[in-house]
Amino acid sequence: MAERELVLVTGGSGFIGSAVIKRLAQDYQVVALDRAGPPDPPAEAAAVDFDLGTDEGVAKALETVRARFGGRIASVVHLAAYFDVSGKPNPLYDKITVQGARRLIEGLQGFEVGQFILASTMLVHRPTDRPDKTIDEDSPIAPGWAYPESKVKSEAVLREAHGDIPLVLLRIAGVYDDQAHSPFIAEHVARIYEHRLTAHVYPGMLCAGQSFIHLEDLVDAIARLVVRRAQLPPELPLLLGEPEALGYGEVQDIIGRTLHGEDWDTVRIPQPIAKLGAWLQTEALGDEEFVKPWMVDQSNDHYVLDITRARTLLDWTPQHSLRTTLPKIVEALKRDPKGWYETNHLDAAVVAWNRPHGASHTAGQDTEPSRTGDHMAHHPAPAPPAGAAGEEHAAHGGGHDHMAMMEADARRVRWAHFANIGLGLWLAASPFIYDGLGAAAASPLVRAVTEARGLASLDTRAAALFFSDLLSGLAIAAFGVLSLSKRTAWFAQWANTFVGLWLLFAPMLFWTPSAAQYLNDTLVGVLVIAFSVLIPMMPGMSMAGMMDPKNIPPAGPTVPRPGLSGCRSRCWA
Repeated sequence: MAERELVLVTGGSGFIGSAVIKRLAQDYQVVALDRAGPPDPPAEAAAVDFDLGTDEGVAKALETVRARFGGRIASVVHLAAYFDVSGKPNPLYDKITVQGARRLIEGLQGFEVGQFILASTMLVHRPTDRPDKTIDEDSPIAPGWAYPESKVKSEAVLREAHGDIPLVLLRIAGVYDDQAHSPFIAEHVARIYEHRLTAHVYPGMLCAGQSFIHLEDLVDAIARLVVRRAQLPPELPLLLGEPEALGYGEVQDIIGRTLHGEDWDTVRIPQPIAKLGAWLQTEALGDEEFVKPWMVDQSNDHYVLDITRARTLLDWTPQHSLRTTLPKIVEALKRDPKGWYETNHLDAAVVAWNRPHGASHTAGQDTEPSRTGDHMAHHPAPAPPAGAAGEEHAAHGGGHDHMAMMEADARRVRWAHFANIGLGLWLAASPFIYDGLGAAAASPLVRAVTEARGLASLDTRAAALFFSDLLSGLAIAAFGVLSLSKRTAWFAQWANTFVGLWLLFAPMLFWTPSAAQYLNDTLVGVLVIAFSVLIPMMPGMSMAGMMDPKNIPPAGPTVPRPGLSGCRSRCWA
C-alpha cells in the first residue's frame, strides 16, 4: 500500500479545523498543529503541539513534523488566527495572525510543500452599496475593522514570503452549520426567540445582506483545493460563499415564522441612536452585549459574492443555503434550548427551565474553538470548568437549575429599571409643568400657618422643593441606568431606594402647600422603591450563597416548596 501524502492543519482542534481533519483524513495523513489541549484535535489526526505566537514554538513544531513524517507536505491548511468581536485593535492580531503567518511560511521554506492555503475572509473587500452589486476577487481591498485588517496584512506577508510554495488566499464568508455555530446567526436567532426589544429594530437597510457558507460546503471546497493543487495558479485569491445573500429583514421573517408562526416586525432606527445604545451598554455600563458600535457602522454593507472562479477552478457549488438551513437551526433550538445556547456560547440561564422536546442532548455536543483561533466561525467564549456545574446539580437535586431560573427571572424584570428611568425623567420635568404654590399662595390660612410656625417664606419653600424634585428625578433616572449593569446594580438600586424614601418625606419637610406636588412626590417615591428593591431581586442577595450546601440543614428529605414549579411554565417559546 502506497504511503499517503501529508497534510498539515493549523488550528486543528477548532470548529472548522476539526471538520477539515475528518474530511481530509479519508485520503491523507493529517497532522494537526495546535496548542496543547484540551480540547484535542480529532483522533483521525496526529497532534503536534504548536505555538504560533513565538518563533521557537513554530520551529519546534516543524522539526517534530520533519522527524516524524518527513520533509514532503502536500498541503498546509492554515486556519489558526486571533479573532474577537470587539472590533477594537488588539496586539494579538499582529502577534498571532500576521506574524504567525510569517513564522509558518518562513519555517516551511526548508520543506517540499505543494500548497499553502490561508483561511482569510471576504471582509477584506470593500462592501458594495447595493444588493445587486457583487464582489469578486478583483474587487477593491478595504477592510473595515481589526479582524479583516489583520487578514489583509497576513495576505501581504505571504505574497512576499511564500517563495516557490503555491499560495491560496481563501476569502471565506461567515461559516455556520445546522446548529448555528456562528456568533452572528446565533445572536440573531436568540434575540427573536427571547422576544428582545432589540430584535425589532435595525440601524441599516433591511435589504442589507452578507454571504454565508455552510461548514460542509467549506470543507468540500478545501478538499477540492488539495486534490487540484497542481492545476492551480501559483498565487490564487479565491472567494467562497453562497451566491444568495439574504437581507436582514428576510432573515428576521424566516426566523420569526419558524419560531412564532408569523413575520417579524422590524423597524429601522437612526444609526446615531443605535450607536449610542451600543456604547452605553458596552462601555458605560460594562455589559457584555454582543452588538458593538462598529457593527452599527457596517449595518448597510452588502457582501454578495461572485463565486465564478471557485466554480471554474474547483467545479464547486454550495450544496446548502442559509435560507433552507435557518429553519433547521431554529428547530434545533426548539428541541433543546439549553443545549443549543450552550453550544453557541450564549447564556443558558435564559432558557434554563426549558427541557428538550423528546430529543437527546445532541445540541450540547460542541466543538470548542481553536486555542489559537479558528477563522470567524463562532465567538471564542470560554467554556465553564469541566464537571463543576454537573457536580453541583447532582449534589443539590437541581439547585444549579434553580439558580439559573432565578437569573433568568432577573432578566425578565429589567423593565422595572426602565420604569424608574421614566419616573425619574417625569419627576425632573414636573416642576416645570405645575405651579408649586398654586392657589394656596393666596390662602389666608396658609399665610397664617407660615407666620405662626415661623416657617420660611412660600417662595423659598417652593424653590427648595422645585430643586429637590429636579435633582431627585435626574438621580432616579441615572441610578436606573446604572441598575441595568451587574457591576453597579447593587449600589444603584439601593441609591434609588433612598431617593424614593426622600421623596416620601420631602413635601412634609418643606411644608408644601401644593396638593399636586405632595401627591406626585409620594406616588413617584413609592413606585421607585417598588421598582428598585421589591419587584427585582433584593440587591446584594447572592443566589450562590442561598443555594450553598453549607446553609442547607441536615434534616430529612427535601420537600418541594410551593410555587417553584410555576417558574418552569413561564416560557415564551
